[in-house]
Amino acid sequence: VLAIREQTQLPAFIDFEAGKGIQQSQFTTWANAALNIPSASTLKPYQVENDQLGFTHTRYKQYVNDIPVQGTMVITHAKNGVIESVNGDYYVNIQSNFS
Repeated sequence: VLAIREQTQLPAFIDFEAGKGIQQSQFTTWANAALNIPSASTLKPYQVENDQLGFTHTRYKQYVNDIPVQGTMVITHAKNGVIESVNGDYYVNIQSNFS
């Protein structure tokens, strides 16, 4: 299941089919390719929470040339190390004048 955010035309919610999730350890590599994250941009984890249902929720902030991008947050929802869904806001058409 895929939901597209109207304002950005980018995925806002991805729900993987049962048995087709990705490993939490592979998320940033997957996201860079699947979500077209620009090469100067990275997603860095900053908060991990575990809930009573056995899910681990990891929050990521987007950075461009190590500068945080305001208004961005991507959250993975994993069980037993396998991501079952992803949601959040990020950008692909951003640039920085800083190197």
